Amino acid sequence: MLGDNAYNGGTDAEHTNKYFDVYQKILANTFTWPCIGNHESYTSNGQPYLDAFYLPTKTQSAGVTSNSELYYSYDYGNIHFISLASIVANVSAKGPQMAWLK
Repeated sequence: MLGDNAYNGGTDAEHTNKYFDVYQKILANTFTWPCIGNHESYTSNGQPYLDAFYLPTKTQSAGVTSNSELYYSYDYGNIHFISLASIVANVSAKGPQMAWLK
């Protein structure tokens, strides 16, 4: 998922009503890899998003340890995916997200 999945403000109710309730049957048998968007960050710097998903921070899915659910990576088959946070994480060249990415 590419972010902005919980319009308008990224509240817990929006995650529930506009995602989990809508896709309940699909989610019972599959998983998703979300990325935080600016709308998810509007409420408590994205805390409802972080509470709604359990994301790999310590190589649980063959990615590199990030120690943050805001940005993470995982492998699916022979593809390495990277999810970055451009709104609520430090995006400076010397910040922890960039150090992790390198």
